[in-house]
Amino acid sequence: MLPLLDVRMMSDTAMPGEFTRRHRRWLAAGGLLDRPWFFLASAPRPTLPDTRPPRTAHVYIKFASLAARELGLPDPDLAFVNDYGLERQTAGVTCNRILALTGKKRKLVADRILHNLPFQQARPMHLGEDERDMLLDAVLGDAYKGVGSMVRPSNGIALICYAILFGIPQVIVAGMSLTDDGHNNPNRKKFQRLHKEEDRASFQHFARHHPAIMTSEPELAELTGLPLYKG
Repeated sequence: MLPLLDVRMMSDTAMPGEFTRRHRRWLAAGGLLDRPWFFLASAPRPTLPDTRPPRTAHVYIKFASLAARELGLPDPDLAFVNDYGLERQTAGVTCNRILALTGKKRKLVADRILHNLPFQQARPMHLGEDERDMLLDAVLGDAYKGVGSMVRPSNGIALICYAILFGIPQVIVAGMSLTDDGHNNPNRKKFQRLHKEEDRASFQHFARHHPAIMTSEPELAELTGLPLYKG
């Protein structure tokens, strides 16, 4: 069984020291540490709280950055994107920080795309696929293994683990579902949601071990034991 992350020693021992130092500096420079995060993912019909805590950073995953505008939300302080379809995931979005999930063989191509994006103030950071897997193991241990047909939980879960690693004081999750298929991007309405069982086990782990992780989705709270944030 993999050892679980000791929350008292998150910053420098759960992952390689060079990784934590590099990402901590990058997050600090963007003003993203020591603030609540409102996290929006891509499930259809997200439940948005009426109010969010002061100084909340808006953090969106992939195409949720595009849906946020239609929902009346601000542009992201941090966008977590996959290097596949980078331009489509960020089209027309102004962003402070972009965290790009990148495979080793695709890094050079992703770099070229990131540095040619129209909003020059964005500061990109790569998260390697191997680093993502180490992050999942560090925070979740074996919690998600063998519960479903997928190798790992969704990238939304990986981003929540990222927030835990860097001690984000509160994470409010919206737009993640364990039951609904579909997508809040109008071009991907027929999207089939994978990782449901792995995500369920991961959320249940968060509910037991990380009380700073909560959700504005009543169904997700009921199914996993996460605290329900009502705003």
